[in-house]
Amino acid sequence: MLRISTSLLLLLTLFGLAACNTGVRKANLENRTWILTSYQADGTRQTVPDQDTRLQFGEDDLSGSTGCNRIDGRYDLKKSRLTTAQFLTTEMACPGKMEREAHLLDVLNNEPTLAMDGDNLLMSHGETVLTFRLSP
Repeated sequence: MLRISTSLLLLLTLFGLAACNTGVRKANLENRTWILTSYQADGTRQTVPDQDTRLQFGEDDLSGSTGCNRIDGRYDLKKSRLTTAQFLTTEMACPGKMEREAHLLDVLNNEPTLAMDGDNLLMSHGETVLTFRLSP
């Protein structure tokens, strides 16, 4: 029963992504800060209560914080697929934030698909979906 519910939740999320305006361009991302508000992984949705996990996109560079560690690298965006290169992270340990960081880095390192939903940026790879909101 749990497996069916997890599969149904994933299917509904994917349909939701398909219904979004998926035409993400660099202009949608550049010179903006995106704050992680929730993520769905392993069939479970987690709300992120703090505003520590954020991404900043430049013309070709991507930087930010995993909520614990700093990240920096280069990126490219083609047909709503994000590729990263020369990606560096600091390596501190922060109790309570490492699972979130692992999901974020896994998605960023595996050519996620991006979609816009209003002021939200959805980033997905496999069964993981990260939801960011545009910082004011």
